[in-house]
Amino acid sequence: MKTPPDAGRQEELRQLRRIATGKTYVNNTSGQRGVYRKGKDKWRASIGFQGKVYHLGTFARYEEAVEARQEAEKRLYEAFLGE
Repeated sequence: MKTPPDAGRQEELRQLRRIATGKTYVNNTSGQRGVYRKGKDKWRASIGFQGKVYHLGTFARYEEAVEARQEAEKRLYEAFLGE
């Protein structure tokens, strides 16, 4: 079965909508997308992009994990969006 020629474009548009909304899941306890607690006193940051999950690191402070996530969003999403 062949994929329609515009299937790739439809996938890009779906990703753009997801990126643009920036919603967090209802079970998110950190308040920041892609940042979660690892163990008792560590925070882990990760980001998903084009079907892959990138581990950004484990941090002692929540703020460091949030900063790492925001920098990754800027690098990946702005390049993808062409801004």
